[in-house]
Amino acid sequence: PGNVALTPPLSLAALVVLDGKTTLAVKRSPENGGDVEYTDAATLRADFATEKLHPGDLKPAVVAALQQTLLSAAANPIHAPPAAYAKVAKGHLAAIKAFVKKMNKAAKK
Repeated sequence: PGNVALTPPLSLAALVVLDGKTTLAVKRSPENGGDVEYTDAATLRADFATEKLHPGDLKPAVVAALQQTLLSAAANPIHAPPAAYAKVAKGHLAAIKAFVKKMNKAAKK
């Protein structure tokens, strides 16, 4: 508890869940302060650092939020024209080829 630098669920919440559109709902018993919702990563980190938020309460909240986020993304796929997909794929392929070529050159030296 309190280790903000080495807590993967905290990092996941900050990067994926708290995107400005989503809140992180932490369910906990009244003895532990009751339920709380976070809308920004700074407040979440501050509460974790001061041990107002326990890892045992954070982890299930992050798992639930990630599941909701992933299910929502799967249910509402991006509707882009196939040409747009091809353009993006071509750009990624070119970047990968350039990287491999650079690595091969470096390996020969």
